[in-house]
Amino acid sequence: MDFIPRPTLAIGDLHGKLDALKGNLEGADALDSNGDWQHPETDLVFLGDAICDRGTDDLEVTALINRLHDQVEAAGGTCTTLVGNHDMHGIRFLGGEPITIILGSQCAGIRALASPVKTYPEYANPMDIYVDRMQSMVWTKSDEFWKRFVTTAAGQEVLRYCLGLDLFSVQGTTLFTHTPPTQTMLTALVYFPEVLNPTFKTRLATLLRQQEAPTFSMEETINFSSVECFLKADNRKDQVPLPSHPLWAKLRDKGIQRIVFGHDINSEGLWTFGGGMKPKVELLGLDRLYGSDKNRENCSVAWLYPDGRINNGATCRI
Repeated sequence: MDFIPRPTLAIGDLHGKLDALKGNLEGADALDSNGDWQHPETDLVFLGDAICDRGTDDLEVTALINRLHDQVEAAGGTCTTLVGNHDMHGIRFLGGEPITIILGSQCAGIRALASPVKTYPEYANPMDIYVDRMQSMVWTKSDEFWKRFVTTAAGQEVLRYCLGLDLFSVQGTTLFTHTPPTQTMLTALVYFPEVLNPTFKTRLATLLRQQEAPTFSMEETINFSSVECFLKADNRKDQVPLPSHPLWAKLRDKGIQRIVFGHDINSEGLWTFGGGMKPKVELLGLDRLYGSDKNRENCSVAWLYPDGRINNGATCRI
C-alpha cells in the first residue's frame, strides 16, 4: 500500500497568522494566480493549532481554510483539519467553558475570536476580558454572547471550522496527528480508533451548542476519556513511548508506517518507525510562523507523495 493515496500538502501550526498561511501556500505553489487551489486530485491536511495563539487573524484564517476545503474537494481531493491544543482553547472559550491560559500571546487569539461581537457592551473593549493578573486569564461568557456571535458571518465561518475538526486521520499507511502519540494516544489508536473521531464530533457539537449533551453509557464514557488523551497530549513533557514499546508494534500491525505531526518547532515532524527506530527526518516540526521571502524555505509545509518522497518549503512542487 502507498504511504498516502494521493499527493498531499501538509501544513503545520499557524497560530492565527494569516501571513503564515499565505506564505505556506505560496511556498508550496498551491494556488493559482487567482488565489485558488490549483492541484486536481490532491489532498490537503492541516495539522492543528490554526487559531488561538500568537496571531490575531483567527477569523481570516478560518475563512480561508474553509474556502480551501471546498476547492480541494471540488477538485477531487480531500481536505482534513485536525484539532490542536490551541484550537481547543478557542473552542472552550466559544462554548462558554471556564478557561485558564497563560497571560500574553494566547490572549490575542481569544480576543480575535471575540471580535465579531463588537456591539455587545460587555465585550466591546478587548481589555474587558477578565484577567487575574496574578495568575492567568479566566473567562466565562453568557448565552447572549454566543447568540450574537453565531449571527455574524465571521462567527459562522469559525463555527464551521470548529465543527469540521478531527483528532487524527489515517490516509494510506500514514497517520496524521497534532502531536506525536503519547502512550494513552497509542492505546486509543490501537484498540478503538473507529470511535475516536465520532466521539470527538459529538463533544464539539455539544460544546458549541449544536445539540443537547448526550447521556453516555459506560462504553461511551471510556471513549470520551480516550478523546481527552489527544487533547491533553504534549510531546514536550517526555510522554512519547520509547521505540521498543509494544504499542508501536501493534500500531505497525494495523498498517501504520509513518506519522506526520506538528505542535512544536523542536519536534521532528515525521516518524517512520520500521524496525522500531526513529531516524533523522526530512520534515521538521511544523510550528513555524514564516511567510516572508527570506524565510520561505523554512515554511511549515511539505508535499508528501504516495511513494514516500517529501518536498519541503520553497522547493515544494508536485
